[in-house]
Amino acid sequence: MKSSVLRVLHGSVNFADEPYSLTRGLKEIGVEASLFTNRNTSFSHDGDITLPVKPDDGHLLTHWRELLFCMTQLPRYDVIHYHSSNTIIPHPSRRLTRFFELDPEKRRGQVVVSTFHGTDVRELSVSDALYRDEIAPGTLRYMEQDFAAMLAYSDLCYVPTADLLHLVPGSQLLPQSVLGLAETTPRPSPGHLPLTILHAPSNRKTKGTDRIIRVVEELIAKGYELRFVLLENCPHDEVLRHMDAADIVIDQVVMRWYCVVSVEAAVRAKAVVVHCDPEYIKQSSMPPPPFQDATEATLKHCLIDLYNNRERLGEWGMHNRRFVLERHDPLVNARRVVSDYQRLLNTRR
Repeated sequence: MKSSVLRVLHGSVNFADEPYSLTRGLKEIGVEASLFTNRNTSFSHDGDITLPVKPDDGHLLTHWRELLFCMTQLPRYDVIHYHSSNTIIPHPSRRLTRFFELDPEKRRGQVVVSTFHGTDVRELSVSDALYRDEIAPGTLRYMEQDFAAMLAYSDLCYVPTADLLHLVPGSQLLPQSVLGLAETTPRPSPGHLPLTILHAPSNRKTKGTDRIIRVVEELIAKGYELRFVLLENCPHDEVLRHMDAADIVIDQVVMRWYCVVSVEAAVRAKAVVVHCDPEYIKQSSMPPPPFQDATEATLKHCLIDLYNNRERLGEWGMHNRRFVLERHDPLVNARRVVSDYQRLLNTRR
């Protein structure tokens, strides 16, 4: 190692703010951690390091800046932690990326870690037409090649949800890091009618949104006092504001594991409806999440049960909050990955 302080670079996409949250946790425990971003997603912070790319820059100039960063800055770090197969020079399967980025990391003895966040892996599953049929064949081929390259170069792979464990060989479960959980004010439901149900899908198909809408509308037509709030393509702050006022938050009824929206709702002490596959719970080797489980087939009965027991929504919500504070704190995850980083670095000595 170059100094007594562990130096870690995360990059190069801030997927749903998870890399940002984890690097904040690493900084807090004394690691010299930085987040490099050149391909951000919505609802996410900028990184600590960004390339000065302008709209009128051509591909050659952009690639030159990426190459220069790899040659002059990457050698400073002990650990390079990639996210969703996003290397600094795009596409890890290409010779340019291997020659100037990945191969030198291996020669220098740096630890290479990858986190695969979700759709980047689910879309590659032949059996999962829920994702795969939306991807153009050419794009899918590049994704498969990039995924294979990152598996080959990585010393350790993490996944944030248990449904990905069987899709990433040899991977370990590292729950999503979500920043500011303890500082978030709990707003448990008082159980007053009408109950407000919130659903904020990022993808209607993968969340089961059409089924959710039909079920809620059917219950309202039968006389249940419900107010349904559907938020799509909304700023993140607006989603959280509506979430504060909700009694029940429906994450998804299709994907078989809970997502970040469940964590954000649970820390606000909301009742959370989401489908978690029992087999994935078993594979996770962790206690099962306390959320209300529902599939497309069982959603109606789940909502009726919550409605009939609405005086307990606040109690269930506070139980959900305790769960996510223990499992999704960036400090907890930071200590976990540092232990893994050090173990791998010790094999280099």
